[in-house]
Amino acid sequence: MNEQLIKIFKNLSLYEASIGRIFPSKAYTNAVNTLKNLDFEVTDAKQVAGFPGFGSGILKKIEEYLANGTFKRYEEYLQSDLAKYHELAEIKGIGLNKAKALFNYFDVEAVKARQFKVVVDAVNSIGGEVIPALLERLGCQVVKLNCEPNGQFAHNPEPLAENLTEISKVIVEVGADLGVVVDPDVDRL
Repeated sequence: MNEQLIKIFKNLSLYEASIGRIFPSKAYTNAVNTLKNLDFEVTDAKQVAGFPGFGSGILKKIEEYLANGTFKRYEEYLQSDLAKYHELAEIKGIGLNKAKALFNYFDVEAVKARQFKVVVDAVNSIGGEVIPALLERLGCQVVKLNCEPNGQFAHNPEPLAENLTEISKVIVEVGADLGVVVDPDVDRL
């Protein structure tokens, strides 16, 4: 139950911040921080009454969620534009503004429906975390190649033709729709 509440309150914190409601955003964040540190599962709002981050408003939402599986503010969030691209915003290095731009640039639902198979060569840079996570959230099946972000480049990191032989072979071997190669600071594909 705690993990579900954490996810919901994190989403609501972003939602409130995106519409300029800073106090509610911080209230949800405070509740999340306390929930993360609890050594028991919340099954009744009374269990956390008086804990940091659990004022009357948050307690009421927990009671409603426990009784109904949802609550009004969460339903409002689910109907918002933010809910559409929020899962992209959760990816380390993407953030809310980039997620919104990506969502508006791509037909995300069409990409998800297509279920592309993509080979990613991130030359063991930070792109090994960000690019596969982004593609997976877009519904792609990802084949990772050199995606351990340890800074030990598996080959010359410049995405030039002579450095793409390994990924070219893997694309054919696995029947991928696409191959993506990034440079170390992930500013070029």
